[in-house]
Amino acid sequence: MDGYGILPVPIRYYEENDKDQVRKFHCSNHKPKWHLQPQKLIRRAPFHLDDSLIEILVAHDGPDVVGVAVFEVTDVPSCFVLSLGVKRQRQNQGIGASLKRAVVVVAADRGLIVESHVHHQNSYMRLINKGLGAATEPLEDDPDYLATVVRGEVAQNEEDVTPSK
Repeated sequence: MDGYGILPVPIRYYEENDKDQVRKFHCSNHKPKWHLQPQKLIRRAPFHLDDSLIEILVAHDGPDVVGVAVFEVTDVPSCFVLSLGVKRQRQNQGIGASLKRAVVVVAADRGLIVESHVHHQNSYMRLINKGLGAATEPLEDDPDYLATVVRGEVAQNEEDVTPSK
């Protein structure tokens, strides 16, 4: 395996040759309406890499990008997940959970917490966050969304994978 995550697919940092697939990434059928914005954020992410603190992890199956996590290191200090998506035909295979765990590992290695906003109807991400021990509460300015915080710790032993760029 050449990155983070557990099988079924490896996870690694975005590379320039991923650009076309990420720009055309399809993880939503746009219904309900709250599905649309995460997909737009993923598709725009490569254009923001040069001028911000945005980072991208991709889950790949051979040459195909099957999942994407877009996050930003903030000055809180935290790592804020802007969007996380898995191709529709590959959903419910553990790829989203692996991507979220990979973001937690990256953040923990840097001494950061992971924050995100999750729509209250996004049962898959709510379940993933629960499995990661996330603290969750309704967002004050938009009760349709939940603010979540995950704090990860990287165990130190010879079998650990250390994040690298």
